[in-house]
Amino acid sequence: MTDRELENKVHQAFERATPNVLDAVLSQCDQQKGNVIPMTKHNGKKRSWTRVASLAAAFALVLGLGFAYYGYQQATAEACVISLDVNPSLDIRLSKNETVLSVEARNEDGKKIIGNMDFKGSSLEVTINALIGSMVRNGYLSDIANSILVSVEGADPAEAASVQKRITDTVRSLLTTDSFSGAVLSQVVDDDAGLKELAVEYNISIGK
Repeated sequence: MTDRELENKVHQAFERATPNVLDAVLSQCDQQKGNVIPMTKHNGKKRSWTRVASLAAAFALVLGLGFAYYGYQQATAEACVISLDVNPSLDIRLSKNETVLSVEARNEDGKKIIGNMDFKGSSLEVTINALIGSMVRNGYLSDIANSILVSVEGADPAEAASVQKRITDTVRSLLTTDSFSGAVLSQVVDDDAGLKELAVEYNISIGK
């Protein structure tokens, strides 16, 4: 056997031992290429929507905190002071959303009227009803002593006048009983520093 013949036999044996997989490999590459591209785009969209969702959640949180702070301000900021004077002298501090912040006695009789009642967070109507009822029960309002002075002091005159009218109507209806009919005097008091100093000095309400 010549060298040329030997070389041909080796070449033939090598071809038979090595499978031709080029076409299969290229076919699989084409298939994988079709699957990979959409996945890359999908991940990008997912990351984009995740970021948008995060920003929306952060905005909603900030907005919610803003509303909560506004509500807190409305509930705790003082809008006006309502004074009730018979002989007991009382100050009712009202918030912007018309809930009671506190009821303070200006004298010993006023402390007796309040007793152990806590009006913080109560509505104005409930507070007025309870205080007038206590004055009647304790004898400060009767067929002999049947007049009450209602004074409203606030930074907004229009708002103060509105509160004054409502309280006057409420107190007048409460003082109209089977045994007597009370008189209600009412006024709107200007936000005056001098009046406040006099009220503190003589331990009386601003209205009186």
